[in-house]
Formats: sequence, C-alpha cells, structure tokens
Amino acid sequence: MACIITFKDGGFTAPVGGKFAVDVTPPAGGGLAFLHVIYGEGDPVKAAPYSFEIQKGVKNLHVFYSASSADQQGKTFTLVEVCGANQQTLALNNFDLADPHFAAQIEGV
Repeated sequence: MACIITFKDGGFTAPVGGKFAVDVTPPAGGGLAFLHVIYGEGDPVKAAPYSFEIQKGVKNLHVFYSASSADQQGKTFTLVEVCGANQQTLALNNFDLADPHFAAQIEGV
C-alpha cells in the first residue's frame, strides 16, 4: 500500500475514498500502554490496524496514547502513516502525561 497523505500549504490532504493507516512509534527503549485513534465523526479504533477511509472535506484525526512508563515523559513519539512495508512521519510529539495526544486535520480532495 502506498502512502496517500501529503503535506500541502501547511496542512494534510489525501484523495477522497483512499485508505490510510496510522500508528505511533515510541522512542528507542520505550513502549505504548494504549493507543486510540478517531478520524472524522467515526468511533474510536482501539486496536491495530488503525485504518480509515478518507472522507470529503476537512476532517480531524485524533490520536490518544499513553507511554508504557512514566520515565518516558518528554521523550519524542512519532505519528506515522503506515504504507505496507514503509511508513512516513506525519508528526512528532514529546510525551506529556497531561496531554498524550496528537491532533491533525486531513482534507479529503
């Protein structure tokens, strides 16, 4: 599967009807305790694969996660689009116990 999300004019776009999957990569030696992903108005997906179909218009992508241990506070976690054997980085986030969350908007075009 090829990556379909592109960065354009300060935001993300993807073709309507395209399928995409995301994941969170922890820092070296780190781990995830849980991961929940919501795209558009859909229900949370709480287990892999975190796959969705691009909807028309601007839709929110929310990724809630927790590190497997508190010593990962401040360490960088990476939101990636999973594209078969490949992946592309969408965002970086320093883990914060008070706000363990990635947020992005994807415009379906």
